[in-house]
Amino acid sequence: MRFPLFALLVGNTLLVLGTGLQSVLLPVRARIEGYTDPMMGLLGAAYYLGFVLGCLAAPILVRRVGHSRAFSVLAVVAAQTFPWHAALLQWPAWIVLRIVAGLCIAGLSMVVESWINEASANANRGRMLATYLVLTACATMGGQTMLRLSDPAAATGFLLVALCIGLSMVPLAVSTAPAPRPLTEVRLDLRRLYRTSPAAVIGCLSVGLANGAFWSLAPAVLQSHGGAPDRVAVFMSVAVAGGASAQWPVGRLSDRLDRRWAILAACGGAFLAAVALGLLRHRSWPAELALAAAFGAASFPLYALCVAHANDHAASGEFVQTSGGLLASFGIGAVIGPPLASLVMSAADGGLFLFIAVVHLGLAAFVTHRMAMRGPKGSPAPSPEGGQAEPGLSPGRWAAR
Repeated sequence: MRFPLFALLVGNTLLVLGTGLQSVLLPVRARIEGYTDPMMGLLGAAYYLGFVLGCLAAPILVRRVGHSRAFSVLAVVAAQTFPWHAALLQWPAWIVLRIVAGLCIAGLSMVVESWINEASANANRGRMLATYLVLTACATMGGQTMLRLSDPAAATGFLLVALCIGLSMVPLAVSTAPAPRPLTEVRLDLRRLYRTSPAAVIGCLSVGLANGAFWSLAPAVLQSHGGAPDRVAVFMSVAVAGGASAQWPVGRLSDRLDRRWAILAACGGAFLAAVALGLLRHRSWPAELALAAAFGAASFPLYALCVAHANDHAASGEFVQTSGGLLASFGIGAVIGPPLASLVMSAADGGLFLFIAVVHLGLAAFVTHRMAMRGPKGSPAPSPEGGQAEPGLSPGRWAAR
């Protein structure tokens, strides 16, 4: 790993400690305050609505002030929102706060991921992103276990979130490592990105549908069935640990073959684990934890696989736009996912995990279709007319995928 990324990864780790804690603290506190499933689904949608807005606004900020300053500005604003969650417990106030927090977290994610992609080559991008995501997963688990440090009904947890996010600015502020080159273009073009890599765009949209629902509603589902806050934190941490354990081998494997095969395999594993979680919940706590680990191992690497697949075909200088477009796709899916999953939950027992299973099955079907339409980059694939499709375009150009 390049040393110039050290400060970035340390700052991101501190940031994710805070966001990991809030990922379990907010649903648990919302349930304590008596929020219903539809209300919690809308809270999740509000966060990811802000996420989409952040994907549109953050590239403009990065162009004006650069990557390092944009990170600091967004971290400051994000840190300020969490103490207000404890002070303003009314549902409409939380909606507004979740939108602002989502906007900032999207911008921070875009800065970090585009910075990593700028420092990577096609031959090692999967491993670089996997390393970043392993550290992110470990920090998420650390943040989730911090739930034990305070009563979820008190304000202490929200102050810890703000402290971690605020500290994330320090490594980049004192680092002398060079930042990526200034942007010359900031416009996000999802249609163009889809022409470049349909599998990546639909993949990120699907990951948003599934993971947005999982993160927004799984803690509340566990708590509503008698799970204590400690048990909720353990379940979520085990799922993240499963994802962390798979990131590096999956990323390394995807660097050696058509990444869409890795996406297909991950979809299949996530589908089976989610179906099992939906049908076998509350039968055995050890079995539930094993399934949580299996689900995390299969589903959590999907986003990195989709990002790597798209950036394989992005020209130098287009990494922020690509990262922003994929985050926007993820955010759009995550806006829709929690409310839709909450409706399925109301109609069927185990509805959350069955919804997640269907999403992964749909993504697998789409990727299979794309692989039949066109082969990997640089190799021709049969066209519908029986001839050969055009080969992948040279590096530095947006190839139609």
